[in-house]
Amino acid sequence: MTFLSSYGGNYMTNITRQLLTWIAGLLALTIGGVAQAEPILQLYVEGATYDDTTDTWVGEPGSEVNVWVIANTAGGGSKGTVFDVNLVIAYDASNTAATFGNNGPEQFDLVATGTGSHSVLAPHGIYDSETAWQQFALGDFTETQDPLADFNADFQLSDLEGTTGADIEVYSLTIQNVEGGIHLDAFGTVILGGSEKVYAAPYSHDAEITNVPELSANGLPNAVAFMAGTAAVAVASRRQRREI
Repeated sequence: MTFLSSYGGNYMTNITRQLLTWIAGLLALTIGGVAQAEPILQLYVEGATYDDTTDTWVGEPGSEVNVWVIANTAGGGSKGTVFDVNLVIAYDASNTAATFGNNGPEQFDLVATGTGSHSVLAPHGIYDSETAWQQFALGDFTETQDPLADFNADFQLSDLEGTTGADIEVYSLTIQNVEGGIHLDAFGTVILGGSEKVYAAPYSHDAEITNVPELSANGLPNAVAFMAGTAAVAVASRRQRREI
């Protein structure tokens, strides 16, 4: 009599069924965990549409350009505080007098300029010899109570309602002396096991602004007025606490 036959077919069937159930549950947990993990950094432009060809948020600005920088500080897949976050604005190098600013209170300090390749960001069809760029330091993203979602092709503002886990900073971007469009990337640093690791917003979560007009600073726009529902309340209340 063999080992298997000594336990009977029904017993082995039950063992097999239990094993398959356990494997299915493990796969569900694994897949669910991946699905809920958000990128460490994401970019979004108010009113933009998602280009499935380039996997990029594309906006055509009117009187102001509201750029969101979203750091996943406490959501699925987060690594905690994102330090030294930088926004990089790329544009055609023929725009030699290009000037960018933030018409709001958030830190937005020009720290580097260049043409062609960037020391941190991969070229991804952007950073070539005909492209100039300016890099702005945004500081550390430490808050955890702003709403969090995956800002991908399926994103809707309603996805933010009732969520937390992010630090969202909104920049009212001013653009001067630029013809054509600009491309936006972001990167920052997290601490893992005592070591620093740089994360950039994935190519699928960067942004562009096309048909750029020359914008000037005309007072302080309400940087969070365009947020809807609970998302607006969460960000506005957190900023009020920060100012107190």
